[in-house]
Amino acid sequence: MLLIQIIISLAVIFFIFRLVSKFRAKSIGVGGLLFWLVVWFAGLIVVLYPNLTVQFAHLVGVGRGVDVVIYVAIILIFYFIFYLILKIRKIEQQIAILVRKIAIKESEEEKF
Repeated sequence: MLLIQIIISLAVIFFIFRLVSKFRAKSIGVGGLLFWLVVWFAGLIVVLYPNLTVQFAHLVGVGRGVDVVIYVAIILIFYFIFYLILKIRKIEQQIAILVRKIAIKESEEEKF
């Protein structure tokens, strides 16, 4: 096993333990836990068995295994950016509604 494989494996195991502790603290739900466990275990498998990415790359018509990993990572990053933008817009709308309600309530209290 190469040094980089050991370092990344230890990092992934640390992230998995942090993930489980966040779940126990109820910071994330079951869906989030399962999603991230799949992501981290997939990453661990790719680190420990890099030839799997080469085989998958040839299966989908890409030259190198690392290229497949980069393509998948870019797709996931764009998805997460899209998801976060939608979440931020929803939070902004909720804040705007709350601010309006507070303003209306305060203006009604000033009349009396």
